[in-house]
Amino acid sequence: MGRKILIIFILGIVTGSAFTWFLISRKIGNYFRGFSGINRRKKEIKEEHKKKIMEMFEEQKNLTAQDVSGALSISRATAIRYFDDLEKSGKVKQVNKTSTETYYTK
Repeated sequence: MGRKILIIFILGIVTGSAFTWFLISRKIGNYFRGFSGINRRKKEIKEEHKKKIMEMFEEQKNLTAQDVSGALSISRATAIRYFDDLEKSGKVKQVNKTSTETYYTK
């Protein structure tokens, strides 16, 4: 009788542990899947902003980070990062580097 109780007790612990592990792993998995959706949306916004910057060049020959930050409601630092990305891809050129305000041209 005592041996049966011990076996049932051990089976209960093993089953409970496996079920708990299953629930926790699902919850953690869902948690990280949410981050991939956030990161995907951030990338989409970044690409939309860079596209808008290129559209702004249709109206203006030269643009500054200040122009872009005001038009897109982003920080000046973010505008500079976007210009850096566009410059690396060969879409824009940085000019007037010695001035206090750097200009970019298409």
